Amino acid sequence: MKHSMFGYLISEGIKNIFKNKKSTSGSLAIMCATMLIFGLFFVIIENINNMVTHLEEQQGISVFIEKEASQEQMDAVGEAIKKVDGVNGIRFVSKDEALNTARARLKNNQKLLAGWESANPFRASYVVTLTSLEKSEEVQNI
Repeated sequence: MKHSMFGYLISEGIKNIFKNKKSTSGSLAIMCATMLIFGLFFVIIENINNMVTHLEEQQGISVFIEKEASQEQMDAVGEAIKKVDGVNGIRFVSKDEALNTARARLKNNQKLLAGWESANPFRASYVVTLTSLEKSEEVQNI
């Protein structure tokens, strides 16, 4: 394409913009509205995907340990859980930590916990987080 032809096309385009002001402004308005709507939907969908991913990471399975279990048995259970395919991480929760969590949740109702200091009803547990919620049933069956 010659340089003079390119200049000709540009000048004709600019002339037509000013000749057809209504159709030019209408098409610009439609393009802007379309990009705005697309952008809003894109932002909304990305936020929903981010929230779902965040919720998946927070989901956990609690594995409660018998009250009579020794520390060696608890450690053995933890090691066995780590070896399961689909487990992202595990966290040990002691009886005292579980009681403190209950205290934090029942801030204004501490009198409900009055007798629990002497006889802690909670059991030690492992909170298991998974790599994917789709593997939840597989991990539970093991």
